[in-house]
Amino acid sequence: MALPAWAADLWVRVEPIATRLSVWRGYEQELQTLAIYGIGIAVYTALVFTFYQALSKRKPAHLRISDMQGWPGRIGRTIERALLFPVVSFLYFAVLATALFVLVKAGSSTQQLLLIAMAVVVGVRVTVYLSEGMSNDLAKLVPLSLLGVTLVDPGYLKLSDAWVRLGEATKLWPLLARYFLLFIALEAVLSSARYLVVKAGRKTGLAKKETADTLFSVNVQEAQKPKRPKIPE
Repeated sequence: MALPAWAADLWVRVEPIATRLSVWRGYEQELQTLAIYGIGIAVYTALVFTFYQALSKRKPAHLRISDMQGWPGRIGRTIERALLFPVVSFLYFAVLATALFVLVKAGSSTQQLLLIAMAVVVGVRVTVYLSEGMSNDLAKLVPLSLLGVTLVDPGYLKLSDAWVRLGEATKLWPLLARYFLLFIALEAVLSSARYLVVKAGRKTGLAKKETADTLFSVNVQEAQKPKRPKIPE
């Protein structure tokens, strides 16, 4: 049976490519493994990048209403600190905990892995009020280090252990709810501390104009720059 004209023309164009791909015959398993690892690494890195870029900022999310003057702006800022920021922190906590479930060897309990993920996120949120650069490094350190260890020693990676840990985590919802409440309390304490320190600094004349990188409105980069000596006239 002769092919239609359009199909014959298409085959003429595709045949050189198909001939070149024939060199991979017998290596289908390696190609499948390569595709799984490549896609998995890309998806994991994209998730980590998305969340740590947001979490390592003092304001990981923003509502337009918070820019308004008066009560609407106050309500918007309250919603950000009491709900929006904790939600972003909890989502990164979920991503990090899932990564630990998949990438950490068997032997560590689910509660221990949740505690480690929680400690990392708390550390990121505390350091972001000191320096966003410091917080950025911390937020990406643990997940990317886990990825590096897995690439060096992929033999112990077992998805069955990850599914078991995920099942155990779903039964720990009272603990997860307490963690979320802790995120709310943490944001409230840090925001209040920042407000008090900045207010005290303005009264004493020690605080400079607020910058996006620090909690206490002190530009660290400017402070570290060496002062130029005055040239005598």
